[in-house]
Amino acid sequence: APSDYYLFRPLKHHLAGKKFTNYNNLKSDIADFFEAQPPEFWAKGIGDLPNRWATVVDNCGDYIVD
Repeated sequence: APSDYYLFRPLKHHLAGKKFTNYNNLKSDIADFFEAQPPEFWAKGIGDLPNRWATVVDNCGDYIVD
């Protein structure tokens, strides 16, 4: 999946420089990150979708880089 999706940018910053000793620690950290996001974070991501969809349609389905 392209790494520019709304959820991936903040998660990438959150994980930058971290090292995990096992998969469960990584999984737990990611779950904690998403659980800590305020409702506005989710509302913005959902609210941005119509504009992103329109951009894709306007470009005949071609992948768009921000």
